[in-house]
Amino acid sequence: MENQRFRILIWIEHNNHVLVATTKTGEKQLLEVTPNDAETTLEAIERYGEEILDLHFDVVNFVDLIEQTTHEHFNQTETLFLYRASLKKDEILPKLTHSQIIYWLPINKAEEIVSSQLISKMTKI
Repeated sequence: MENQRFRILIWIEHNNHVLVATTKTGEKQLLEVTPNDAETTLEAIERYGEEILDLHFDVVNFVDLIEQTTHEHFNQTETLFLYRASLKKDEILPKLTHSQIIYWLPINKAEEIVSSQLISKMTKI
């Protein structure tokens, strides 16, 4: 469908921090995963974790599916697939804090970039 798109958002939490990305315009957002051809959302998340973040997830949970109108174009809708991933207990975290693209943000500051409704869905599990 030409006027509908989908995005896969993932919430990765560790020690009261959530992993976020900075866009080209400087905005902070939850990590967004793009699947390759013939790849399921779960396979895309696992690949993204291993290849991009150098993390290995213990569990990946589907949280919710939200359909909304995009901010840029009111005549377009997008479907958000929301996932939450937990890390293996012995996972050694990469030093992402020095990255300007992907870094750990305290959860209490996540409300500045994510709606409170979305945070309540992601932290409920």
